[in-house]
Amino acid sequence: MLLGVTCAVLAGLMWATNGTILSRIARRGIDPVSFLAIAGIGNAVAAWAFVPNFGAIRAGDLTRTGELAILMMIAGASVGVGALAMQGAFRRGHHGATWSINQAALVTPFIFGLILWGDKLTLLGLLGA
Repeated sequence: MLLGVTCAVLAGLMWATNGTILSRIARRGIDPVSFLAIAGIGNAVAAWAFVPNFGAIRAGDLTRTGELAILMMIAGASVGVGALAMQGAFRRGHHGATWSINQAALVTPFIFGLILWGDKLTLLGLLGA
């Protein structure tokens, strides 16, 4: 349980840092596409270095990698479009309100879990959302 809480706190701190960086980029007029491209390259290199199970790759134990690659490209493109939309909102509005609305979107999976997948509504789940 302590590990889960620690991971949740770290994720929250990382999201707060992300919001701060994106806010400063908008405030300083830095090109968001260039920033996101450089950050994306850095993230891809780090992910390639630390995440894959290279033993499984060498052994040929992987299946459906083409489907995974397509889904990851779609997900990456949607994150990029969302980040650009957020940059536009940062430039035109209040940064705190923009970030709050953006983060409120994370409640959507919780609601879908309740409605579509039959998850149980608990007090801790509600507080977490």
